[in-house]
Amino acid sequence: MPERKTTERPAVPTSTQDVRAHASQWLLFDTAPHGIVIHDAKGAIVDANAAAERMLGIQLAAVRGQVELDHLWAIVHEDGSPFPMLDQPPHVALRTAEPNGPAVLGIRVHGRPDTVWVSASAIPMRLPNQPRPFAALTMFVDITAARVAADALRESEERFKNAFRDSPVMMAISDFETGRFVDVNDRYCTVTGYTREQLVGQRSIDLGIVAGPTRDLLIAAMRDRGRVSNFEIPIHTRTGDDLTVMMSGDVLVFNGKPHLLTIATDVTARSRMEAERVRLAAHLRAVKRSERIGERGAVVVQQLNGVLTSMKAAAERHLAGTAEQGALRGDLEAIAQAGQRGLEVVRGLVDFIGATAGPATTFDLNALVRAEVAVLGPTSRRGVRIVADYEPSPLIMRGDREALGQSLLTLCLNAIDAIPAEGTLSVKTRSDADGFVTLTVSDLRASEPASTATGDANLAPFVALPDEASQAFGLSMVRATIEAHGGTWVIERAAGRGGRVVIRLPLAAGDATVDRATE
Repeated sequence: MPERKTTERPAVPTSTQDVRAHASQWLLFDTAPHGIVIHDAKGAIVDANAAAERMLGIQLAAVRGQVELDHLWAIVHEDGSPFPMLDQPPHVALRTAEPNGPAVLGIRVHGRPDTVWVSASAIPMRLPNQPRPFAALTMFVDITAARVAADALRESEERFKNAFRDSPVMMAISDFETGRFVDVNDRYCTVTGYTREQLVGQRSIDLGIVAGPTRDLLIAAMRDRGRVSNFEIPIHTRTGDDLTVMMSGDVLVFNGKPHLLTIATDVTARSRMEAERVRLAAHLRAVKRSERIGERGAVVVQQLNGVLTSMKAAAERHLAGTAEQGALRGDLEAIAQAGQRGLEVVRGLVDFIGATAGPATTFDLNALVRAEVAVLGPTSRRGVRIVADYEPSPLIMRGDREALGQSLLTLCLNAIDAIPAEGTLSVKTRSDADGFVTLTVSDLRASEPASTATGDANLAPFVALPDEASQAFGLSMVRATIEAHGGTWVIERAAGRGGRVVIRLPLAAGDATVDRATE
């Protein structure tokens, strides 16, 4: 800073009035909007303008002629540490004969709760041909409001930074126009498999995280509506996984440029669970439709069998009483042959409807039940609790694992549908000394205590229903599968408690082991 030129004076000022007259040649001292304080060569305050008195909250008379002012106020640095007197701008200017500042000082007047923050600069005042200053003029500007605003902004930025970094959802900031990442949080890195260093400065479409058309659609929605909410999009991770996220976005302005702030939640599990729920619902509808077709087909087959049997018998009876050769005998023979072929077709339909067991494998029934219960867990209706009670040891049996699994799934889905609002689906396996395993599937009402979940409590007893009940339950195909495996079943109900299906299936003989293909 160039040295300020001074007006020649005949001698060093010897009074406050002389110093003040000298300073007034530079500015209108009393009316200046900024605070001005004049120190003499020893550092004592000799004058201060009205703005300085107002900012400091102290009258000139209280400080005039004093150097040590620790009893009136404390001067601190920006970080709150003490600001030594000899390091303050006026004293440095007096000592070095050079301008000093600006420096930020915090002035804490004793007895006042607030701190006044000022930006202070000091100029040494010298006479011609005098190397040492006879005074120092200190000018300062009140920056308290700006300081408070800056602190508030810094705190706000710090809170945003902490919330951004530690958020449990994915967050990213990218340049709106170029799409390049400016920052990402830890959760975003965890889900995508990239480090922050690998992402910042890159584009999601170049890394393959988001497809180009998907981002174009997102940006178009942002331009149209200013923001987007619950925008479900697919993403691809660094490890090759395809995930689904629910994304929301907003436009923020940083350094005068628009940026895109995106917040996303990984909903892959929920999407897959919903897809599985839809698949199971479709499976149940298909099973019920197949059962209806099978039930109707059984009736039609029975009727066709009666018609064809009668037709064939009548033709054979007439053939036995007709000795003549001719057109009539040929027609009767053709009718009898057609009836025989029809009966063979009917027997084929009977075999198709009744023989539901496919290729046999050796498997653990407990493992099969666990797998089907695991499928039911996340897809069962809200309000339905699933309780499974397995035989401690493996239950090795031989049969069509796929057919039995589908039958068990159908039983469970029907049981869940039978629960009106809330209740428990109970699945239990037990072996007995006769070489059989008992599989029990129960639908229990919510009004029953938890101790009745397995259906063994001595409350209202379960009573076996007639065989026709399998038609009412729509479970004829399941029953056919059980019987094709040499098993039996009983449908039971208990007043006010619900119902259950008790199935007995033969275990594999000897030391049978599980086929690896079924594990």
